[in-house]
Amino acid sequence: MINVISRALNTCSVSENSEFAARIVEMGKRCRSFLNITPDDVQALRAMAGRVAASADAIVSAAASSLLADPEGRECVQRSGLTLERAAELFKYWLAAVFGGDYGDRHAILVAKIGLAHVKSGVKEQLMVETMGTFARELAGLSSNTAEAVAVVKALYWNLSIMLYSYSIVREVVRKRAIGVDEKLYERLIQVFAKEVYGELSSALKEAEKQL
Repeated sequence: MINVISRALNTCSVSENSEFAARIVEMGKRCRSFLNITPDDVQALRAMAGRVAASADAIVSAAASSLLADPEGRECVQRSGLTLERAAELFKYWLAAVFGGDYGDRHAILVAKIGLAHVKSGVKEQLMVETMGTFARELAGLSSNTAEAVAVVKALYWNLSIMLYSYSIVREVVRKRAIGVDEKLYERLIQVFAKEVYGELSSALKEAEKQL
């Protein structure tokens, strides 16, 4: 599987004419710098690849169980039209990329495409975050030392950040092309309504505290 990922990364070209690809590449670099993903981290991940591959069935099965136990998760799986077997194959493909990728430009685009596949299937960001948490839970016991554990945390957050960024890009395209709302106005509206919801939650919290 690692060889398959290597071939995929090598054939995933970065078009200089693609604005979206360029932005994803830039975000990948930014996240790598922010998380301080070093060559040693990449090496640590590759050292774990065999262990992860040997446990891939159990890891994916546990993550899938959590997903299917959630009503929204079940609905997403049904809506996607994927069989459980095909979903498991895709999870394993992604896991192989986590532990076999180089966290470079092409890797960022590959992960963004995975994120966009989730967007097309109607998977919400919250469910993606929760699912990533299930993988973190299952992978926690496979690290043989602190360096490997830290590398796994960095890798999962890098993947999650890139996937969530793909959602942001799609929303931006829809906002500009379909709705025609200016980005600054859109962000201002978010701030205004966030303030409103924040106030409601503050009131609810105060009421709850009175009942203690």
